[in-house]
Amino acid sequence: MGIRYYVFGFFTLLLTICAVCLTFSTTLHVSLEEVYPADIHFRKGVHFLSCDSLEEAENVFKEAIMCQPHFALNHYYLAEVYVRQGKFQQAVVVYSRTIELDPEFYPAFYNLGTLLGEVGEYRDAIALLNRAVVLNPSYIEAYHKLAQLYVETGDFSAAEKIYELVKEIENSRVSK
Repeated sequence: MGIRYYVFGFFTLLLTICAVCLTFSTTLHVSLEEVYPADIHFRKGVHFLSCDSLEEAENVFKEAIMCQPHFALNHYYLAEVYVRQGKFQQAVVVYSRTIELDPEFYPAFYNLGTLLGEVGEYRDAIALLNRAVVLNPSYIEAYHKLAQLYVETGDFSAAEKIYELVKEIENSRVSK
């Protein structure tokens, strides 16, 4: 009979612990959403972007920016949405804002430089891509895009220098 009470007591203890943990985790989850709504919006936006639900992603990133206007990644991903929607002027504005907020975020420099290069604004595009490779000297894609823009502008010697630099970087990677 003592064992039954022991088992029953142990079972009751387990149920109590589970109920407390469940209540705590539910309360914690709800309170985190209330305390950090920008994080929730950011995660939803990335999810919608990855699912190619661009309208939903745009709306959610705008909400995230309203909650946390100085977080550069919210702006960066909103610009990515605009690019995929074909809204290039809006993307240029938002990439520029991303760079204002985080002047060391090299992907924004690369993407904005690429966009400007596509519309023929070569001087600004080259400056942005040069900044991207200064911030990340092993950013091979940026070097290739930079060399391509030099070729398009007729500056073949600058393009050749960039390609030589790319070879050096790639050789140093192989030798390590």
